[in-house]
Amino acid sequence: MNGVNGYDNFDGPTSAYVKRNRKTSFAYKFKKMLYERKKAEVEKSISFDDNHAIEEVCQYVQEQWGFKEADRNSAEYKFMYKQIKHDINSEINLFLYVREDNDAHMDIEIETSTGYITGGVTGKKSSIKEFNRILRDVFIYYGVMQDDIIEKTKRYKNLVSILMQEA
Repeated sequence: MNGVNGYDNFDGPTSAYVKRNRKTSFAYKFKKMLYERKKAEVEKSISFDDNHAIEEVCQYVQEQWGFKEADRNSAEYKFMYKQIKHDINSEINLFLYVREDNDAHMDIEIETSTGYITGGVTGKKSSIKEFNRILRDVFIYYGVMQDDIIEKTKRYKNLVSILMQEA
């Protein structure tokens, strides 16, 4: 036998390691358990009693939060229209609402034929935090219907997702 360990053709030190699967680690399982518990609590808290039509959401964004509807001929509107049309891949009826204050630019896009709601903000960290609070409120106001809960629709999943984020 050649080599220190009885292997033929031993040519130097050999390392062996056991690759740990991240999904089996205790930390991963613990974080997943906490996530699932929080998700279950959020899902349990959702009710279909207080939901609103997408047209009411458009009005709410303006009246409650002071957003103004953007000019449909503006470059910003055309850009968002193109982006959302690409995402949805069908005819759309897009409303773009904007608000500028405290060195921040906030926009909320609402597509009324699918109920698609999204938005964005540029500005200071405090403006981003405020925008996240506004968008959360808009999703809560929009709510879900009983069918959304039963079928776990995109509208329902979006609400669960936004409610799981820290307020």
